[in-house]
Parts: sequence; structure tokens; C-alpha cells
Amino acid sequence: FHLTMNRGGNANLVFYHSSPRVEMSSPTFQQGRWYNVFFTQTASKRIFYVSGEKVGEVEKLASEAKGEGVMKVGPHQGSVGMAIDELVFYNRSFAAEDIRRIVQQQSSSETSTSTAPISSAPPQSSDSATTTATPTTTVAPAATGPLFSDSLMHYLSFDGSLSDQTGSSGVSQVSGVDCSRSGFVAGVGGGGSAYHFQDGCRVQLDSPVHQATEWSVSFWFKPDSVIDSSSGRVDFLYGSPKISGMPCYTCFHLTMNRGGNANLVFYHSSP
Repeated sequence: FHLTMNRGGNANLVFYHSSPRVEMSSPTFQQGRWYNVFFTQTASKRIFYVSGEKVGEVEKLASEAKGEGVMKVGPHQGSVGMAIDELVFYNRSFAAEDIRRIVQQQSSSETSTSTAPISSAPPQSSDSATTTATPTTTVAPAATGPLFSDSLMHYLSFDGSLSDQTGSSGVSQVSGVDCSRSGFVAGVGGGGSAYHFQDGCRVQLDSPVHQATEWSVSFWFKPDSVIDSSSGRVDFLYGSPKISGMPCYTCFHLTMNRGGNANLVFYHSSP
């Protein structure tokens, strides 16, 4: 918990806390492999999956987890570069079997039988729950539209465009960074394209993506180099306030190696 004033340019007197974090302990993501990340907020829980396998779960009411601000997609400057594809936000939660259906639908028959690329150590924090998992790495999602298309909030396929295919959100490149080495590359499974993020070049969803209700997000990523505890901080999704320079006490984040924590963490600050 925090009681603070004039922090980050906010002149208000603010009382807030960071909510329970759903985490995957000390994973390793191999260079050049595609991985799926899937987060779902049910009415009472946050559940975290990597490549179709559950890796963490915490109790958290959806009614207590309203988000705001904008969402930046891609790693920050100085972080490892990566390709990202098939970014989908849903306005509902999903059971494990439906998540596996979605991941499988985006996959071809060509999968890796190796479970070595992802490893997970025992839980290290009392305010989060993690599950040891070594899921099979799905390497070839197909270039087809997402399942449950009637539940889409945002859908960025990155097939030659940064636009939201639902038409519901403004999408823009984050300004003030070097995007000369970022751009479209071969997509997952060789079908369509993905967007390669490097040198802090990111894209931003300008409308809120989570509103105190059940919701989910899924995407694929392929790192340029191994991501593990020695890689330094890596952001995948990072919430920011709508007004630059102001703190965002209710933004959502998916990050790894932040503040000395080697876990892959999905969290947000509560009102």
C-alpha cells in the first residue's frame, strides 16, 4: 500500500496498492521460437497460460480490476527485440479447453515436441500463485481469423498493417523512438506477417482495453535472443496514462525481469 502526493507529476494525495500478481516463475524463452501468451480475467480469478498450459492463477474479482489509460505493445528501449503477431483482446473470459482450442486453431500440424524452451521454478512470492509448467512450444500458428470473433474488443493481425481490424481503437506508433529497424516480417507459420519491435519502437492502443469486467488477451511472440533471468527487463504489454508523464495507478502490465523479479508477471495497480 502507498499514501503519496506529487508523485510522477500527479499533484493529488493518493492512496493505492498493487494488486496480487499472476506469475510464471523464472521462465526461459528460446531465440527464434514462437510462444503464445494468454491471460484471462474471470469473475473471480486471473489465470495465465503460456503456449496453452496454465502457469499461474490468483484470486481477484473482475469488479475490482478496472483498467484505464493506453496500452503500449512491444519491448521498451534497450530490451531484446521480438516479433509479435495475432494480438487479440476479448470481452469475455475463457475456460482452459477454449484457450487450448484458440491456440490450436492458430497452429498448424507442425509443432515442436521439445518441452525444454520453457522452464519454471517454484513460486517465490506469497501474494501470487504459480504453477510449474513445461508446455509444448507451438511454432506455427496459421494465418486465419480468431475464434470467438463475436467477442473481440481489439484484433491486430499485423498482416501488413498496424490497424485494429475491429475498427474500435486508434493505433499509433509510439513517438520519440527510433523505428528505422522495426517493421513487418514473416508471420507465425509463414502465413501473413508479424511486426518486429526493436530499439524501443512500440505501437499504442489508444482506447481502454479492460473495464471492470471479464476479459482476455492473447498474442504470439518470437524473441531475437534468449529471454531468461539474465536478459534484463522485458516489457510485452505496458499500460501508460493518457496524459504523458502522469502516473497510471490502474494500468495493466505484462513484463519480465522488472525490479529484480525474474518471473513473467501480469499485474495492475488497483484504484
